[in-house]
Amino acid sequence: SVPDGELRAQMTPCMVENKYGNPISMTKVKDKYILDFGQNFAGIVEIDPSFLTNETITIRHGEILNADGSLYTANLRKAKAAIVYHAGAEKKKYRPRFTYMGFRYMELSGADYRPGMIKAYALHTDMKRTGYFSCENPMVQKLYENQVWGQKSNYVEVPTDCPQRDERMGWTGDAQVFSWTGAFTRNTALF
Repeated sequence: SVPDGELRAQMTPCMVENKYGNPISMTKVKDKYILDFGQNFAGIVEIDPSFLTNETITIRHGEILNADGSLYTANLRKAKAAIVYHAGAEKKKYRPRFTYMGFRYMELSGADYRPGMIKAYALHTDMKRTGYFSCENPMVQKLYENQVWGQKSNYVEVPTDCPQRDERMGWTGDAQVFSWTGAFTRNTALF
């Protein structure tokens, strides 16, 4: 049977993508390049294939590095947070369409990194900023700014849990503890 009711457009705020930009630094660990975007966030990368010829590159994401400077991925558990991209004749820039990752660092293998080859975009639900906080203590101020970024990374269409691992799905366990803080910082009424 056909369900009753009227089909309506989504009432919640839309997703937005904010250009985060190029990595702030790059190091080479063995045969892999580690790109540091300077800030942990939920988002995607964009690959510019004009920097490639016929290579197959692999990109992995992570929040921290191992002591030797390599990408730490143990916290991803079973998540296959990797992009395998083969550069063929198509030169259109590539972005993943059906996933996003939580990361600060990106590991590139399969080709030499060149500036401009990879850009990052932060994703979050578009909610108006309603609350601000500032103080003279730089550690407390940084804690607050981390909370602002954490909210953006975990408010991706629905409250999510850990955008970097295999639990990246709707989750209200942590969100219910954070809800008052989240409502202070952003207008969460429709969210």
